[in-house]
Amino acid sequence: MCQVGFGLKVALKGINRLVLSLFSTERAQSIVAVRLFSIQCVVGSACALIEQMAAINEAELGRIVEGLLDDRDLIIKHNPIGTPAETMLWMLLSCLVSYLSLTDSETPCFTGRPDAETYREAIRFVLRNHSTTDFDAEPYLAKLSTE
Repeated sequence: MCQVGFGLKVALKGINRLVLSLFSTERAQSIVAVRLFSIQCVVGSACALIEQMAAINEAELGRIVEGLLDDRDLIIKHNPIGTPAETMLWMLLSCLVSYLSLTDSETPCFTGRPDAETYREAIRFVLRNHSTTDFDAEPYLAKLSTE
């Protein structure tokens, strides 16, 4: 059982509800809930959490992409930042930054207005440095890029 102070426990419950409410499908919510649970239940220093979340495998990337595709219409509707491909790739990049607990120095930065190819390259960069094994991310990027 996790040892969490009462104030922090209440705050985490509120964050859980907020994050889960952003995902409409039960499958996407379950993926997010697992990540939230693992974040809350790490005991020890923050370094242990970062070390635990510092890599992703192909199966987990696939689950994240499928969850995003399940909620594609809502994501595009509520984030009209560009084309549907740009929006979905931006969301995947954001999910990876959060999932992997990337620091500011590990998070890709952009100059000017990023397009779909800029987001693809940023995702490739993140995966190159934070994958448990080498795998081809292109099929997942292609799925998200369909208009």
